[in-house]
Amino acid sequence: MAAALPSLARWSASLLLVQSLAHAQSPVDCTPPANAKQLETRLDQAKKDRIAGKRDAAASTVDSILAVNPNYFRALYTKGLLLADEHNFTAAETPLQKAIEVQQKCASTPQFKSDYTVYNTLGWVQLVNGKPGKAEQSFNTALAHADQLSPASVARTKSNLGYLYFSNGEFSKAQPLLQQAAAAGNANAANTLNTLNQAQQIYKESAARQAAK
Repeated sequence: MAAALPSLARWSASLLLVQSLAHAQSPVDCTPPANAKQLETRLDQAKKDRIAGKRDAAASTVDSILAVNPNYFRALYTKGLLLADEHNFTAAETPLQKAIEVQQKCASTPQFKSDYTVYNTLGWVQLVNGKPGKAEQSFNTALAHADQLSPASVARTKSNLGYLYFSNGEFSKAQPLLQQAAAAGNANAANTLNTLNQAQQIYKESAARQAAK
């Protein structure tokens, strides 16, 4: 058995080398494929299927696109959304991170259409996965591109970042974000803000009782 170990070690090293070479041979290419319009049409349908609750159909479409175009930004983003829908947040982080890597490389090319809501989605996944520091960074990156987001997306991101601060007990940071998001019509922010206000009132009443003793 011992004599076989060197051979096994060489085989393992060879396998790692093959995997590394395979990865190196798949660089991000910012040039859209020739059938980009067809892919976008299919992804539009996958989006409709996801919204309609037909996640299996959406996942099948996305997976078939990624099998041929593993660095296709929108397909990666949609894959992350589908996994998050299934509460598979750990798995969702991988395609979302990869989507961001593609966007960071290709954002400056004229044919690439950026979508900075991906940072908000990644931030929420990271928050659920117990990575509040990384989640905060992702939310703030999304807000740094607020001029390229819809008002609803900005409100959603502020709501999520406000919730993060609220859950950390950082009420002074959470309150203005939640107020802004609630004013923009975000229901989740309004609910969190109401809970925050109630918590502050309870704290004040408790402090007053302690001071009266």
